[in-house]
Amino acid sequence: QPYTSKLYETTKKEGDKTYSGVSMVTTGCRALRGYYDLFYSSGVKQFPVDLAGRISPLALAVWYMDDGSLNRGHPRIAFGLDQLSLDRAQAALRKLGLRPVVHRDARSETMVSIEFPGQRDLFMDLVGPHLHPSM
Repeated sequence: QPYTSKLYETTKKEGDKTYSGVSMVTTGCRALRGYYDLFYSSGVKQFPVDLAGRISPLALAVWYMDDGSLNRGHPRIAFGLDQLSLDRAQAALRKLGLRPVVHRDARSETMVSIEFPGQRDLFMDLVGPHLHPSM
C-alpha cells in the first residue's frame, strides 16, 4: 500500500514441478510516473542510458524481485530488451562486481535471461538486505 490494489498467490507448472509465488496489481500513481518515463521514454521498454552509473544494490533487488528467479541455484533475471539496452544492463551489473552471462530465448529476439553462475553468494550479499522474506 498505497501502490498495490491486490496481492495474490500464483502457481506455475513446468512438467512435474510446481512453483509458487506472489504477484501484485499496482495502481496508477503520479509519484511513480518518473520511473515510467525513465524506462519507457521512447514508448518501448529500455535500459536507461544513465542507469549504469546510478545502479545500486537496492535497484538490483527491485529488478530481481520483478523479473528474477533462481535457475538451478543461480540467480537469474529474465526480460525483453533490445541489444543496446542489454549492453547497458550488463555494464551496470559489472559495476556492481557481477559477471553476467546472457542466454537468449530461442522463441523471441528480445527475450533474454541474465544469469550469475558461481556468484550466488555475491549476488545475495548485494540484494539480500533489500529482499522481501518471501523471496
